[in-house]
Amino acid sequence: MTTKAIKYHTLKAAADLLSCSVSQIYNYVAADRIVAVKMDGKTLISDEEIARFQSSLPRMVSQMRAPGGKPGKAA
Repeated sequence: MTTKAIKYHTLKAAADLLSCSVSQIYNYVAADRIVAVKMDGKTLISDEEIARFQSSLPRMVSQMRAPGGKPGKAA
């Protein structure tokens, strides 16, 4: 039986992957939106956790207005 090694990232690397700041990563961890682990005094985030967080993000809904001021399809 083989086990797949889980890849972990430092907070800086995770922030780079998520296009945010390390401070924002700390905020997500504090708010229980991202689960981090400690290893040898380092805080790490797994690939799986980054993917789970990304899939939990809400879909953006465009507020673009069509000519004439009504929301909907743009010209």
